[in-house]
Parts: sequence; C-alpha cells; structure tokens
Amino acid sequence: MRYNIGMKDLRNILLLIATCLAGALSAEKVDVLVIPGGSATKTADKTAKAFAKYFGEVADSLSLTTNAVEEAKLPDDLRAAADAIVLGFNATVTPATLKKLRAFVKDGGRLLVACRLPKGVDEIMGLKQTGKITQRDALDPELAGILPVAGKLPPAAKYAAFTRWVEYSAPVVELTGPGEVVAHWAKEGGAKRAEPAVVKTPAGVFISYLWFRGGSPAQRDLLEGVFRALLPGKAIVRKPDPAWRTDKPAPVPPKEHRGVWSHARGLFASGKNWDETCALLKDRGATDLYMLSAWAGAAFYESDVIPRAPHVAKFGDLVKQAADGAHKHGIRMHAWIVCWRMDQHADKALVERERAAGLLQVERNGTPQDWYCPSAPENRKKMADIACELATRGVDGIHLDFIRFGDSRYCYCPRCRRLFEERIGKKVEKWPEDARWDGPHWEEWLAFRTDQVSQTVEETARRVRATNPKIILSAAVIRNTLFHKKHAERYKGTGRLRYRAWALMGQDSSLWLGKNWVDYVCPMDYDCEGWKDMNELAALQNSVAPGRVYPGIGVAAWTYPGADAAKLAEMQDSIRAAGCAGSTIYVLDDDRAEFIEKWW
Repeated sequence: MRYNIGMKDLRNILLLIATCLAGALSAEKVDVLVIPGGSATKTADKTAKAFAKYFGEVADSLSLTTNAVEEAKLPDDLRAAADAIVLGFNATVTPATLKKLRAFVKDGGRLLVACRLPKGVDEIMGLKQTGKITQRDALDPELAGILPVAGKLPPAAKYAAFTRWVEYSAPVVELTGPGEVVAHWAKEGGAKRAEPAVVKTPAGVFISYLWFRGGSPAQRDLLEGVFRALLPGKAIVRKPDPAWRTDKPAPVPPKEHRGVWSHARGLFASGKNWDETCALLKDRGATDLYMLSAWAGAAFYESDVIPRAPHVAKFGDLVKQAADGAHKHGIRMHAWIVCWRMDQHADKALVERERAAGLLQVERNGTPQDWYCPSAPENRKKMADIACELATRGVDGIHLDFIRFGDSRYCYCPRCRRLFEERIGKKVEKWPEDARWDGPHWEEWLAFRTDQVSQTVEETARRVRATNPKIILSAAVIRNTLFHKKHAERYKGTGRLRYRAWALMGQDSSLWLGKNWVDYVCPMDYDCEGWKDMNELAALQNSVAPGRVYPGIGVAAWTYPGADAAKLAEMQDSIRAAGCAGSTIYVLDDDRAEFIEKWW
C-alpha cells in the first residue's frame, strides 16, 4: 500500500518525533536543572541564557549532570527531574512555576538562586530583600569580591575577586527563618563588608552575584563550595583542567606581538600595582600592554585637554604608573583611548552642555546618544588633541578604540543632514527615510558617514606623528571591516551583510592600513569558538595587510571554569598558523592571570 504524504504532513510527523524525543530526554533525571529567566527585553533574555550556559558549565566541571528547561516547558514533578534547581538572574517566575518550586522544596529538592530574588521565591528560601549593593564605578575598590566565612564553604577559604571593570547591582538580603550567612561581600584586598553575599537555608543557597568568569583558583573554590552546600552528600569531583596539545604547533613568528588589553588599574582587583602587574606580564611572555587611558569625556591621567576622572585624585596618574611599570619590565605601553563615547565616566553636566551645543549623536528616530558626532570638526579635533597629549606622556603607542559609529542608526543630527546635502548637492526630501537602508541615498549616506571617521583617523595620525615621530598608532576594529577590498564577493547577496560592515559602522580599516594612517589593527575576533574558526578568520584578515593584523582573542567572553589556558593556547596557535605576526588578549583584568602558567 502506498501513501501520499504531503510536506505539511511530513512536517507534522517530524515535529511529533522531535517532541517525543525531547520528552524522553527531558524525562531523565539530572543533578542540576537550570531555569533560564524569561523577560520582556532581549537584553535580559540574553543575560538569562548566558547564566544558564554558565551554570551548566560549572556543574559539568564538577562532574554533575545538568539540563536547562524554560518555565513554559517545566514538568509538573520537578523532583523527578532534578535534585537541585538553579534560578540565575530570574527577575520573576510565574505563579505556576512558584507552585512547582514549593512542591519541589517540600519534597527535598534544593534551590540555587543567584543575582535576583523573585517575589514568591524569597518566601520559599526564607529570605527577605532589604536593599541592593551596587558597583557603578568600574574602578571602585570598595566592592571587589566575596569573602567566605571560615569553614562554611569548603574548599573555599580565600577572598574571591571580581573583575573590577564589570558594573553590577545585587540584592542585599536577610534571613526570615533558619539559615546562615556563609560568605560576605568584600572590599579590595579581602577586607570584609557587612553585607551577606552567600546565604544557606534549608531550601538551598542564595548568592547575590555570580560572575561568568570563574577562572581563578579562589573563584573556582567558591563555586565548588556553593554547589557542595547546595547538594550535600552528592559526589562532587572537580574535573582536571583540559589541556590543548598538537603534534605540530605552528612556528612562533620572530618578534611576535603579544598584546594584552587591560583597564585603568591593572590586571588585579586584589590590589597589585602596575609594577607587579607588568612583572607578571613579562613572565607570561607579553610584549605590549594596552592600558585604558581615556574616554572621550574623562582621563585617567593628569590631562589638560579633557576632565580628569576622580580616580586621578585618588590613585594618581595611572598612565604614568602603567608606562613606568611596563618600561621597567621591557614591555611597550600603548595609551588606549575610547573615542567619541561620553556615556561612561563623563560628568553629566558636561554631557548636557555638549548635547545642547549639538555636538552629540542623534539616532534616526530622534533619540539622543551620548557619543560625540564625528561630523563636527571640534569633535574630531578633540579626539586628536587627546591622542597628541598622550603621545607626550612617555607612552610607546596610541590605540584607538570605538573609532566608528555604534551602528547604522547613527548619526542623523541636523549638522550631519546639512553636510550630507552639501556633499550630494541636493536637498533630501524625506529625512531621515531617504537616507536609510531602503532609501535612494543609502549608499551615498554610508560613504558620507565613513568619511567622517576616516577623516578623524587621518587628522589624528598626522598630528600625533608630528608631535612624536616614534609613536606607534593602532586601532581596535570590528572583525569584518577588513574585508571590503579583497573579499567583496564574499558578501554579495548575503542578507544582513549585503552592506559591508565597514560601511555600516563607518570604519574603513582597510583604507587606514593602506594609507599608513595606522601601523596595525587588532580585529575583535572575540566570538571564535575553536582552532578552525579563528584560523580561517585570521587568515582572511591578514591577507588584507600581511603582518599588520593582530587578532583580538576574547578571553573576557569565556566562561568554562579552568579551561582558559588550554583555549588560549589553541587560539594563539591557530593565529600563528594563519600567518599573523601576533595576537592581542581581551582582557586580563582579574586574577585568572595568576593560574595560567604561560600565555604564549
């Protein structure tokens, strides 16, 4: 007998099979079940998914089985599905989920609640939120990590430092029933604060903040202690760190560039100064340090061009400290400038004055953005002024970051419109519609925007080299902005890449290299997953300007506890095999550096 099955019938059959398979897989009991937080915003959903991935990685590193199931797909009997349930960054949970969680805990299950304390879950946990603890200043030494109470979270015993530059807000809680505080928030260096950071109750464990980067020994011990407290009696065994090996490693280029991006107060939230930081960098093989020296509205040095950040009065001239430390240990120091951006560190009154003067960018829907607009000559001059001033402060190089637009929505300010109309010699009848992706002036508009940024790079290069002929000028660039000349065919008819990345971002980095306005670029290849991915991308980039491309490795985005050294070795080998003359690590700002024996 023959059956005629249409496409719709086939799709339904496949869907039924997939549903049955998913049900069979989800029915298997695991040690740890993660419930990713649902939310109304894409940003929060992305954060929730990142936490779900992270908790799974932590559990796996401790030989625990894990699964992740969204609220809408939770089984009725959670206890049959897992021994512990994780709510990581969940701002809310549904009434149906609350009912299931209550039954789960009543039946002996345990909860791990992190970063948020949803209404209803607080009652289950026996906790009450009394406030928040917030790190708004990325260099604030008053909020730097977690200090375990002695003997409460074995094997954790030491102060676990956070990456200083991460800004975050976390709940402060108090017990409403039985339980105990097993760790406190800590100041820089490990001095205890009064606020509880980790609390254990009969229902489980609450941790007020959990970072994605559990790399250092102290952080890993704390995470292991949290899971041991969550699952007492469970066989928790930390897996050995993975080791990356190859029988034929790529040869190391002569005079290889080995760069490290770092923020204004050095690698360590635990208080090491630049002398100690640079000694460790030298020991690990670094040749170049890129130290965050200025944003568009605030300097971390004794500037006479832009306002000094409060940290200068508190900690001194951080650029001089970094340069002295680097040179003492034979490392080149580059002053890293965040161009255009006034949305961090800048005084709010200054931002308002610059906006009123029409110097800041405007989104195509009219919403203001706290970035300087590149079409204003005074803004281009200011970026060059900052670079020229830093070129006289004993540094070896100037490194330009965010030397672009944020994306294709910017900038549609009145000045940009006037200058654009002058350029094309006609009035734009429908603004901004005619200068958008489906408008008649789109290609001309992209070229106009790109030229504003390129003009800034050209002016900065000319003036900086006149100020200090020995200065090295480099830039951090979007990964795809190097392709438009040699690889235009790659993007023909490819949907979102139909309009080249260099044009959408206004970042013609191939032009800058071709004109020798910059000596080299560091493409931000942060999302490469493995050897092959990085190798292919790095080879493509290097073909645009051989020997002048030092791919950026996104260590800051890695989450697997303990795997950093192996993955870093893999990425660097793939970059060498691609023919590049070096690489750059983004970023090393915490004590993960201490457990990596050698980076290169």
